[in-house]
Amino acid sequence: MRKLLLFILMSWAVSDAGAQANFIKSQDWDGIRKEAAAAKKLIFLDAYTDWCGWCKVMDKKTFADSGIGAFMNQHFINLKLEMEKEDLGIQLALKYGITSFPTYLVFNSDGELVYQTVGYQEVSVFQKTLNEMVSPDHHVKRPGYTPKFNLYYPEFYLLAMQGNGKKKFPTDTLVQAWFNMNSDLSQEINWTVFSRFVGQMDEAGLEQFWETKPSLDSLYGRDKTDDIAGTILGSQIQRLAKSREPDRAEKLLKERLPLLQNGAESGFYYRLYLYKEMEVWAEVKSLLDKRFADKGMDDANWWNTQAWDVYENSNDEALLASALTWIDAVCKENKDYNYLDTHAALLKKAGKLDEAEKKAEEAIEVGKANGNNVLGTVKLLDEIRKAKP
Repeated sequence: MRKLLLFILMSWAVSDAGAQANFIKSQDWDGIRKEAAAAKKLIFLDAYTDWCGWCKVMDKKTFADSGIGAFMNQHFINLKLEMEKEDLGIQLALKYGITSFPTYLVFNSDGELVYQTVGYQEVSVFQKTLNEMVSPDHHVKRPGYTPKFNLYYPEFYLLAMQGNGKKKFPTDTLVQAWFNMNSDLSQEINWTVFSRFVGQMDEAGLEQFWETKPSLDSLYGRDKTDDIAGTILGSQIQRLAKSREPDRAEKLLKERLPLLQNGAESGFYYRLYLYKEMEVWAEVKSLLDKRFADKGMDDANWWNTQAWDVYENSNDEALLASALTWIDAVCKENKDYNYLDTHAALLKKAGKLDEAEKKAEEAIEVGKANGNNVLGTVKLLDEIRKAKP
């Protein structure tokens, strides 16, 4: 008990002051777990690296927010680890295959990983993430992971997980030879290595993953297995788009998407990528028109991106007309300079020069008022005026 009390006092001593999130810096995993159990809190881990720019932005903007800090301090023992230099960070990175930063992991007081997500998040988004983190309904059981550290990973895995600038990656032949002798993905080490080098696995290894995915879901969490499935499917769809084999791609998606938790949503994005790459504009139009009819202008920036993509890459008149419908809806809801500029460009491409001129003028006015660089739109406006009879 005295040791635990001393650990807690040390944790408080190194915590940041004020209402921001209070992080401890400790390498004592057992002590951290005991503190969490005593406080009846979860363990929040900010997995960062010194070279990670977005980690620093997260510290400066999100973790420093008083509301975020108060919530985190109430519900978590907050731990911050450099994942490539500190011993505990290295061990956790190896165990869970952490290679993207910042990564946020939540553990219960037994040391079981129950939630994981990645990437910089602004305050409003991160608060929603925190709400999920503390909700048992969003916790995932992962009995495939043992509580042990310092497992006997193959040397090529350890070399590939070294610090930035020190990593050494194995050949496909080495990875596949190792997997041929260690192919039981229900074993933690095998799963961890497979996950790290999934892009270097041969077709037999990938097929084994798909065949065993339902059992892997229950061992390691469907969030993790779906991430791996997405990586595999994305690579396969990319190859089929390049070789212009839409029938094979559709067959593959029909077989694999039911194995994903959000298969229908994932299928939309895979198909959108496939038909854009193949320039099958009728299919692109069909997918996006249905999306717009079903969801409306749910994400203004995403729809602006789709409209701009049409402007840059397609001369299909029907698709161009649809893009004008999307961007018109976007601009009615949000008079953003970038959206107005896209609208003006599309109107010009559609030959609607009078409307394009007015929209470009509006974009320039809004842009100047908001401090945007409007030189591109000024040039566009000049082109529109020269094109008018």
